[in-house]
Amino acid sequence: MILKSLSFTGFKSFAEKTSIELSENLNVIVGPNGSGKSNIVDAIAWVLGTQSPGSLRTNKMEDVIFAGTEKLAEKGFSQVSIIFENILNDNNSSEISISRKLYRDGTSEYFMNGLNCRLLDVQDFLNENGIGRQQHTIISQGEIANILNSKPEEHRETLEQASGVHPFKLKKDKALKRIEAGDYEIKRAKDILREIKKQIKPLEMQAQKAKDHEDLAKELGDLKLYKKFVNNEVLEKELKDIGSRKKELSKIILSKEKEIKKCRKQKLKLKNEVGDGGKIYVVINEYTTKLQSQIDKCISIAQVANERITFKERSKTEIESNLDKNMIKLDNNILEIELSSKKIVKISIQINHQEELIIKKEKEIIDLEKMRAASKEVSEVILDKEIEYIKGQDISLKKYYKTILSDKEQWNRDKENIYLKSFNHKKYLNEIQKKNFKEVVDTFTKIINREINRSEFEYSLTNKKLEQLSTELNKKNMELSKYNLSNFAEVKEGILKQIVCLKDELEDFKNTNSKITQEMIQLKEKVSLLVDENISLKNLISSTNVYLLDAEIETLKEVSINSKNFSVLLKNSYNQIKTLVDDFLVRFGETDMELSLIDNNIDSSYDSLTVAKEEYGSISIKYSDVSGKIIQSSNFLNESIQTKTGLFQVLGLDKNTNIDIQIIKVENKLVEIGNVNYLAKDDYDGLKKRYNEMSENINDLSLAKEVLLQHINGIDKEISFRIETAFNSVSVNFSEIFKILFPGGKGALSLTNKENILESGIQISAQPRGKIVKKISLLSGGERSLAAIAFLFAIFKSYPSPFYILDEVEAALDDANLHRMLNLLEEFRDEAQFIIVTHQQQTMQVGDVLYGVTMEPGAGSRIFVKSKEQFEEIVSKGVK
Repeated sequence: MILKSLSFTGFKSFAEKTSIELSENLNVIVGPNGSGKSNIVDAIAWVLGTQSPGSLRTNKMEDVIFAGTEKLAEKGFSQVSIIFENILNDNNSSEISISRKLYRDGTSEYFMNGLNCRLLDVQDFLNENGIGRQQHTIISQGEIANILNSKPEEHRETLEQASGVHPFKLKKDKALKRIEAGDYEIKRAKDILREIKKQIKPLEMQAQKAKDHEDLAKELGDLKLYKKFVNNEVLEKELKDIGSRKKELSKIILSKEKEIKKCRKQKLKLKNEVGDGGKIYVVINEYTTKLQSQIDKCISIAQVANERITFKERSKTEIESNLDKNMIKLDNNILEIELSSKKIVKISIQINHQEELIIKKEKEIIDLEKMRAASKEVSEVILDKEIEYIKGQDISLKKYYKTILSDKEQWNRDKENIYLKSFNHKKYLNEIQKKNFKEVVDTFTKIINREINRSEFEYSLTNKKLEQLSTELNKKNMELSKYNLSNFAEVKEGILKQIVCLKDELEDFKNTNSKITQEMIQLKEKVSLLVDENISLKNLISSTNVYLLDAEIETLKEVSINSKNFSVLLKNSYNQIKTLVDDFLVRFGETDMELSLIDNNIDSSYDSLTVAKEEYGSISIKYSDVSGKIIQSSNFLNESIQTKTGLFQVLGLDKNTNIDIQIIKVENKLVEIGNVNYLAKDDYDGLKKRYNEMSENINDLSLAKEVLLQHINGIDKEISFRIETAFNSVSVNFSEIFKILFPGGKGALSLTNKENILESGIQISAQPRGKIVKKISLLSGGERSLAAIAFLFAIFKSYPSPFYILDEVEAALDDANLHRMLNLLEEFRDEAQFIIVTHQQQTMQVGDVLYGVTMEPGAGSRIFVKSKEQFEEIVSKGVK
């Protein structure tokens, strides 16, 4: 795979869209200083994913966008595209394009074959094709001199990048991060388990208590339901007896009515025989009969009215009892709402306090992390600034403190003056004036007392703030002293420990805040339910009107009294007429006696009939009352899914069991248990479930950790094998190439820690002919560059890359050493594609294609392409 072409727009010094076609072998880029030729190398590195602005010779990434000149305006974005050509086995080729686009707002986009993608997709593609992070394939300007000056660990990283170890290390890092995250989760889960264990025992007791209460309440409900079944049977038996008595009374009434009818026929016959005298007697007697009938009606009306009064009073008692219960329930709910509301307010204050503590802890953590990330000098400056700020606040508060103290003293003096003046002035006032004057003095006194209280509050608050500032100032001065006297590394270690402690405290605060927030939510839900219940109770209470029943009862009492009074009047009239009848009987003899007997029989029958009817009326009312109770009870029992037999078996009763006593026992047990938390059962079940889930999670995380550790062990073995193989190969190639570049010299690579190859660095030793060099830094600039080139080409030979980009790597070489390097380059040019930025004429001559970069004043960079033949023709003519 080779680089086929490169195009860029708005990248660094290239204002307009510029495209260049690259040859398969050796491409040379030339141009004067400042023309922008190294920007081509930066463009390739940038499009391949470089994220460091320093690697691109800029301060920030947005600096790669064309900034404009006197003639050209700045660009709004920068875009670079590169096309790879992959030579396939059948001599066909496929092209893959990669593009990167950056806007001035910092937005960055990547494209592969014109489709939007991620940086990770680009990096995966480069790793698959042996390019990796370009650590050894792109050598930018000035980096060649730093290769030998790098640390042994950095040499190892270069070797790892070339040998393909980096993807394995990424996998290992991911696995370690997952283990770290898993350890954190395990620790967190264990902390939660400890907290759950503390909560689960009391909750279990509360849940058991709630369960016992629930079982007893259910048993009580079943007992009461069973009692309703029994009472319903009693009511049905009573209704049956009442019905039988009602039928008997109906027969008696019918019999008496027939008897009265028969007597009336006999009486009518005798009257006809008697004639006018009998008619008079009959008229008088009829009036007595009618009076008796009216008396009976009045008595019946009074009796019915009394029965209805009894029924209404019983209904009123039941309604008043239910009303009292609802009022008590309403009062209890209001009290409970008030208590819960107070608790909610208290919890809200706790939540606000916890949130303030959380914000304070988070700020302390951020400040400590800033100090830990900063250098010692910066941290000292930060502390100095904080101390100056605290001192400034202290001075301001002290001034304010003096002002408040002065105000407080002045208000106290004013209070004393008012008291003295009012006392002296009061002696010269009359009673009316004294009253008005007292009101004025009291008003002024209240105002002054209020201001005194406010001043004292401000005084106390300011004094407290001054104490806090003094404590904070002492703390900051101690920290500054520690910075000045102690090792900064130890200070950073201490800061890290403080951060860890603060984070633990922050987590505790957050957990506490979460618990009390959940408690407040439950209380709010409870208050909401109680409010809804109170609304229903108020509607029920408002709809209950006892006064209507009172009015009906009063009306019925009036009817009863009036009926009794009227019956007394009728009875008196009846007695007077009866006296007349007796006188008439004396005159008319036996016929009248016979009529009198008939009338007595009629009266006796009427009396029996009246008694029977009165009893029949009472029985009918009672029948209706019992029948209504049975209907109500039957409707309730029919809605129940339980039966009497089933309840008898469930409750374990026997024939001798007294249900009322059993109900009292269960009610006493409920009273002994007292108030219970029915939510505790759900909380306990949820907490138990969470405990089991946490335990399972810990087991799963521990198992996953073991699997990851095995995976990491396998990765370490693979990395060790690859590094060892790469080191052996590169070491051999370095020795051979060093002899080519340094005839008679000796170069070698060695491991700094053979026991631990994963952490071992790679030491480069170089001994030119005739020299004994203990430190590579003692070599000349050209020798260091040549040794670095030997190291790079040793890696090239061991792990070939599709292309290499070298930016003025031979700048420090003389003609002889440059000639050796170019000879070495000739050996590699057929194996890989080279792009070389150079000022050396010898390097230009070995190139297949030359790319000349120029920049006119006030314009952007431009590129001119020349083939090797065209360049040789120009050189032969002496044109530069």
